[in-house]
Amino acid sequence: MVASPYPAPPPAAGRARRPGVWGWAAPAALIVAITIAHYTASGSTHLPHDIFRRLYYLPIILAAFTYGLRGGLAAAITTTLCYLPHALGHISHDPAAPVDKGLELLLYNVVGVVTGLLVERERREKREHEQTAARLSATLAERHELEGELRRRERLATVGELSAALAHEIRNPLGSLKGAAQILADPALPAVERDRLLAILGEESGRLDRVLTDFLTLARDRTVHRGRVDLAACVRETAALLAPDAAAHGVAVRVAGAEAAVVIAGDGDLLRQLLWNLARNGVEAVGEGGEVTLRVDPGAAGRVRLVVEDDGPGIAAADLERLFDPFFTTRAGGTGLGLAICDRIARDHGATLTAANRPGGGARFVVELEAGGAA
Repeated sequence: MVASPYPAPPPAAGRARRPGVWGWAAPAALIVAITIAHYTASGSTHLPHDIFRRLYYLPIILAAFTYGLRGGLAAAITTTLCYLPHALGHISHDPAAPVDKGLELLLYNVVGVVTGLLVERERREKREHEQTAARLSATLAERHELEGELRRRERLATVGELSAALAHEIRNPLGSLKGAAQILADPALPAVERDRLLAILGEESGRLDRVLTDFLTLARDRTVHRGRVDLAACVRETAALLAPDAAAHGVAVRVAGAEAAVVIAGDGDLLRQLLWNLARNGVEAVGEGGEVTLRVDPGAAGRVRLVVEDDGPGIAAADLERLFDPFFTTRAGGTGLGLAICDRIARDHGATLTAANRPGGGARFVVELEAGGAA
């Protein structure tokens, strides 16, 4: 089971601690104190009686907030019974007009009922909100578990696909190695043939090493060490490193739009690897007499683009959708992992890597990153 990142639901209102009999102590004490003060006040002045009549609302409201409707109604009835003898003149005398005293008695009960009903409704809504929150939390936790299970299944499926593709890629080199080793076991083998087979062993061993190295680069988890990276400097450095090998193949490497610094937050080593892979693919695609251009362009709002393009034959329409799939390659001797690694590096930087054919011929790869120099 996957631990849920969501907080535990709040306890249900039904399990909340209810006020005991001591909750009546404050309203009862207030009613008693106000009644005594009311009964002992002088009957010749109106002001003290007006104040005491209105103070009765305090214990009624307090009881309603504590016990809801039953508390408000009980306190209102108790107050009515305590004040009624005084209002009728049986015990002491309240000099207020009979209409005022009658309305006050009525309002005691109205306030008790209305306040109690409002408190009950507020508590009911609170319970419903708590229950909804509990259900939502449980649903989110269940969804998180399902998403975790789905991610595990996707990883297993991906591992299965990559393992099958890796097995397919290493089968041919292993077959060549095995065949060459069997032939080399013949003591009568001519020296020229032996040298040719030894060269095959070296080439196929190197091919296996490249496949496994690229596979591990693609498959392993890695941390992107973000810092201030000058994309223009990355472009210039990559072009300078690639130029000698490109010149040996008769390919020109050109730099554009990289004069001024273009600083972003990213991993400089990974971004240089991405540029190198794309540019190296371009050199191999165009052949002798071709040209590869590395460029930095302003993108849409808050974005910047790295562009690598060539004037080669371009990309077949049927291959565009599969271009970044692991082990997909159209080049003899290629591992089919270079562009998949580039796509992984781009996604690790929150960037997008797209490929398209240029209108005038050749291919164009665009990496769109978020601009900004804060690491």
